[in-house]
Order: sequence, then structure tokens, then C-alpha cells
Amino acid sequence: MKLVIWSVVALLLSTTSGVFASDTDLLIKRANRFFEPLPDAMPGAENDTPERIALGKQLFFEKRLSINDNQSCASCHRLEDGFAGVDNLATSPGARGEQGTRNSPTVLNAGWQDAQFWDGRAEDLVEQAKQPILNPIEMGMPDEKTVEEKIRGIDAYHNTFAETFPGDEPAITYQNIAEAIAALAAGFASVTLLPGPGADRPALSAQMALAQAIARPDMNNVQIIDTPDPDAMSDALYAETAPAAVAQPVRPMGTRRQITRQAARALHPDTEHLPLPEGAPYGAVVVDTEACTLCLSCVSLCPSGALGDNSDLPQLRFQEDACLQCGLCSNICPEDAITYAPRLNLTDAALRQDVINEEEPFACVECGSLFGVKSAIDRITEKLENHSMFAGTDKLRMIQMCDDCRVNAQFHSENNPFTDKQRPRPRTTEDYLSKRRDH
Repeated sequence: MKLVIWSVVALLLSTTSGVFASDTDLLIKRANRFFEPLPDAMPGAENDTPERIALGKQLFFEKRLSINDNQSCASCHRLEDGFAGVDNLATSPGARGEQGTRNSPTVLNAGWQDAQFWDGRAEDLVEQAKQPILNPIEMGMPDEKTVEEKIRGIDAYHNTFAETFPGDEPAITYQNIAEAIAALAAGFASVTLLPGPGADRPALSAQMALAQAIARPDMNNVQIIDTPDPDAMSDALYAETAPAAVAQPVRPMGTRRQITRQAARALHPDTEHLPLPEGAPYGAVVVDTEACTLCLSCVSLCPSGALGDNSDLPQLRFQEDACLQCGLCSNICPEDAITYAPRLNLTDAALRQDVINEEEPFACVECGSLFGVKSAIDRITEKLENHSMFAGTDKLRMIQMCDDCRVNAQFHSENNPFTDKQRPRPRTTEDYLSKRRDH
């Protein structure tokens, strides 16, 4: 016992002597043996964006996530007035006023914890954030579907979620593809999926076929085992002959489309384009330049911004990496000049906007400013030169003017359809008094 006591005393003296000596440098040096500066980002924050952080903050204070709209995450994990992410209560009250069984742990730097909650039942912050909302004592929501429907019913969140998760599709469409291909690129020899009882099997099969086309079309390394029998599943897994894994594994990160692209480049380092089946969400837009009039109706409807224009010149621009092959531009094109080429472009050219059609602009005959497409103005002039409504060079000349000059010419032209008789003079008090008989 004496040996233990003296050992403790010696340890205390050794760790505090620098303090009594006011040697700050020595104290910091000794502290650095046990503590290190926190890294710039927490684990799991690789995909965080300013939009996601802002949305998370909004939801952290959102009381409508509770059953009766009076409880938010911030109700128990208070951040104001120096509460440091706790409410300083022995047990925290829930949405209905019931007391919980434990006090609220701090949320400050919670991402560094190996497990979440006092009992460690959640592995990370994503799993932790789900549970209090569905806890019958805490926020009291009955199930996840009810939470989703309630948030969807709030108009303010529609644009926020759309901007935070742009182009986000149902998980079965993109998530399975990204996860499967990322696994192969990370060094797995094959990927096998076991669908649940409620899975959409035709859709899942189509997506796995697409994943196989992106991964390694010559190998059967992405497949589905659809059996409820555990013995049959075990026999199928053990009977599989594992193909060779990728030579140089990578760890794809980013959005689902970015993960797919990074993984495909790792699996096909010497390939520029991967052909994909019809209906794939990756590919190029092919424009018939002879038929296209550069009306740019496709640009106005493109949901992903893959198609763009040039405010200074009549150009149609395209960024292949952003194209979803959704079909809107092909259906809206009045000249039927747009078709699709399903493929995955692995070159850097897919990440930039390229001009896929352009024409010479037309110069206004009055002021010389550029507007419209020269070929379109010439065709319109040619078609209308023999029309009775455009007899005379002054009428045809208006077609060749910009908006400002055309309005000015119309206003000063003869036989202006907008011309009316002279406006009558406003009546005054003298006019009324002059007609009164008693005045």
C-alpha cells in the first residue's frame, strides 16, 4: 500500500513541477505526450458541404420533427448561454412531458466518439440522429415514413433539400450501382446482393446489369442471389469461383456519380469510353447540327445543367458528366435534332463544357448589335419577302432589327397599328363650373 501511495505522489510531482516553475513551454511539451491537436475534419465529414451543414443546423432546431411540434434536438442539447450541448438536467423531458431515463450527453465534438449514446448503441452520428426522433418518450414520432411525409409537407424544405442533394435519385437506382462498383474498385473480387422481401426485383436486376456493364463486362463479378433458403445462399457463395481483383485498389469518395466515375476509371485505366445499355443514367447528347436551329428550348428544360448556352453568341454547350439521359431535351426539341449515346466517358473532357453546335450571329441593320442566329433570320426573311403583310423593304427590315430598334421603328412608322386618335384634354374644375347654370 505504501509503495502505491508513494508512486502516485511521485507521479503528481513529476507532472506538476513544470507548473510551479511557470515553464509554459515545458508544460506544453509534457501535455503533447498525451494529447494531440484535433484534425480539421471529423470522421464521416468527407461529404459534408456548406448546404448540408446549413440544412443540418436548420433541422437541429426544427420542433416539427416531434409528434406535437414542441421538441427539437436543441431542446435537450442546448447550445445557448454556455450550456455546451446539454440541458444540465438529471433526466431530460420529452415532447409529451415524460422524463427520460438518462441525462443528455453533449453534442460538442461528438463525431470523435467511438460510439454514440451512453450505452454506445449507435455506431456513428447518422445512426444516432435517427433514434431520438422515433423514441416514444423523446420526440415521439411513430415511424420513419411519418417523419418523411411531415417534412415533405413543409414547403420551405422543398428547395432546401433539392439544392442540398441535387439530382438525388431513389437509392435503388444509384446507390446500388455506386456501392457495387466502389467495392470492386476498392479491391473486392466480386459483389453479391441478397434482396430483401420487399425489393423491386426487376428494377434491381436492371441496375445490377448496368453495374456489371460499368465494372467488368467480361466477368460475372456483380450478381444477385435471390433465395430465402440460407443453405442455398451458403452453397452459392462457396461454389463461386472468385475472379481476379483489381490490381491497384482505390477508395472512391464523393457523390454517387463521382464514386461511379472514380471506380470505373480504376477498373478501366486504359479505356476512354464504356458503352452502356439503353436507359443508363450516363451518356452523351448527340445533336444533328443540320436540323438544329439553336432555339435553346433544350437548355431551358435541362434539370441537371448539362446543356447550357452562351449569352454573347448563339452556342449550345454540353457537359457530359452532368447528363442524366432523362429524355427531356429529346422530347422538347421541335426539330427532333437530339438523340442519345449511352456511355460512360472516363476522360477529363466529360468534366468540361464543350460547344456541340454554334452558328454565326446576326447583326442588327440599325445599331449593329448581335442578336439571334443569322441563318434563322435569313430563312425568315426569305419566306416572308413575298407575303402581303410584309410588302415593302421597311417591313422586312424590321425583322432584321434587334428588339430596341424594332420597337423604335414600329413607333415611328406610317400606318402604325398602335396609333390612336389624339387623347382628349383632361377636364378641369373650370370646365365643370362653366356648364353650371347657377354660376
